[in-house]
Parts: sequence; C-alpha cells; structure tokens
Amino acid sequence: MRERLPDDVFAGFLAAFCRRESGDEAGEAALLSAYPPVQRDMYRFFFYEKRGELAAALQIIPAYLCKHLRDLPNAQTAFPAGAKCPSFGGPVSKETRTAGGRTRTRFLCPKCDGMIRNQKPPAASARADGKKDELLSPILFHVAYKFLDSKWRFNSPEHKGLDGFLSILGVKEGQVIADIGCGNGQFTFPIAEKAGPAGKVYAEEIDARELEIIRYCIEKGGIKNIVPVQGAPDDVSLPPGVLDKALLIHVYRSIVLDMTAGGEKAAGSLEPFFDRFFAGVRKALKDDGELVFVDRIDPGSGVTAERTAAALKKRGFRLAADKSDLKDRTLILFFKKAVPAEK
Repeated sequence: MRERLPDDVFAGFLAAFCRRESGDEAGEAALLSAYPPVQRDMYRFFFYEKRGELAAALQIIPAYLCKHLRDLPNAQTAFPAGAKCPSFGGPVSKETRTAGGRTRTRFLCPKCDGMIRNQKPPAASARADGKKDELLSPILFHVAYKFLDSKWRFNSPEHKGLDGFLSILGVKEGQVIADIGCGNGQFTFPIAEKAGPAGKVYAEEIDARELEIIRYCIEKGGIKNIVPVQGAPDDVSLPPGVLDKALLIHVYRSIVLDMTAGGEKAAGSLEPFFDRFFAGVRKALKDDGELVFVDRIDPGSGVTAERTAAALKKRGFRLAADKSDLKDRTLILFFKKAVPAEK
C-alpha cells in the first residue's frame, strides 16, 4: 500500500516551500508550475496562510498516514500478526468488536493513536484564550494523500483517469450537482470544471475547516459555480428540489465505521440517523434527479450492492444502475427517487 502513496507530490510541495525559504522564489514558481491552479492555491493556503500551524502539522502527519492505512478495507491483509507501524515501527494490535449485528476488526497503533488523540482540542473546539484550534494536520494530510494525486485511485482501464471516472458518474455540462461530504474538494473542483459555467456545484461539508480551504480556492481562482454549504451530520442543508445529481463519494462507509465504533448504543442510532440524512438528500433532488453512491466494498460494514440497495430502498430510492468496479472493490450505484408504490 505504501507504494501507492503520492510521496512525490507532497515532497514536491515541500521542495517548493524550501526553495522559497532559501530565497529562490523563481525555483518555487518553477516547481509549482507542474500543478493545476487549484492545487497551487491549496499550496498557498497551507504554506502561506497557515504557516503558523505548519510545523506542528508536519510532525504528526505520519500518525495520520498510519491511521489511514489501518482504516482501509484490506487492512486485514496489510497488518498480519506481528505487523509494525509503517511510520514509526511500533507494534500494531488487532481488536474485534460486534455492534449492531456487525463484526468489525480495528487495528490499533498506540504511538500514532496517542499522537492523534493528544492533539485534539477540548470539546468546545476552543482554547482557553478563546481562539479556535485549527487542527491543520489531518486536513494537510488529506490534501497530500487524496487531492493532490488522485490519479492513482482512477488509473484502471475502466476509469481512464479522473475525467473518465466523472464520466462514469454521469457528470455533464450544465448540471446542478451536490458533492455531499466534499472534504477539501478533491472531487468538487473537477466536477465544477466539467459542469461548466452553466452548471452549479454545492460543496456540502460538516467540517468548517475543510470549507475554509474551498472558499479560499474559490476566491483566489475566481470560481463562480461552486457554492460552499455548511451541513450538519444528519442534515445536508441543501435547498429543496434543485439537484440533477447528488454524489455521495466515500462517505457512507465512513459514517457507518464512525458510529459503530462507539458500541451498541451508537450502532443503534445508525438507522434513525440515515433516515434523517437520506430524507434531506431526497428532498434536495429534482423529481428526475439521481443519487450516485460510490464507496469501497466492505461486507463487514454492510457496504455491498445488495445491502446498500436495500438500505436506500427503505428511504425512498430505487436502484437504477450498477457500474461497480469489482476488480477495484469499488461500488458505483445509481439511484432514482421511488414513487410511493415502489418503496
């Protein structure tokens, strides 16, 4: 798995920053010229605007890397008995829990989990002096890992790169689309480019820090067709009846894992949570609108074509098409609103 990480991209950004620090602004510009405008804006956001938090963030990124690898669906294969932390070399242990009728295996790394736990702000998300904690580390990691080099995730013959992947999802010029749980915009910006000036993309996210990055890039890039939306965990907060397409890309499984990690009580709240969540998505879609569901296949978390279709059928959606890439263990499911008789 480590061979698939975009170390070269992140190293390129660090190299550009070092050029600037040594007074070689021309060298920095030359290195950045290899990246699209939005990515260059993200570089400026982290290395210029958030310079004060950068040093602490760089120290803890290896811990987030370890956590990400342990959360992957194939972590069972990557972390056999006696496996070591890929970042610091410490022991990785396995824990199995059963909650909500599902059995989940988690991999624990005391060093990395401790580093991440210790950097979290108080419950109020504010320091004693009243200033908000930024927690730059996880966002910087996700930008480096997911956004800056998304090509590795879509290099199969079926996908033919990110543009081919968006074509599979049916993203077209002039559409009104919601990227639900958009994170730092790894898909939002390519979707907006494909939708064109006649289209509109709602970038919905519950993390205000991620939306800060998106707003910065929108402003610096003069992008007119992206609308940031601050959602709530179970409320997408989108206007009713406006969407041609709602995209749910690598969100559903993450919600399941986060909520079932809290034990039986948290797992028991999963069904009513999804009732509210998908009611909001359904309300935002036009009558002929489409929900596109993309996620990693994970039977232990209930993320299979059959179980996902059944879960959404209960919430007023019918499965219209299945373009899943089984070789890549990726579900790509298309849903339409069901009329009452179809539920």
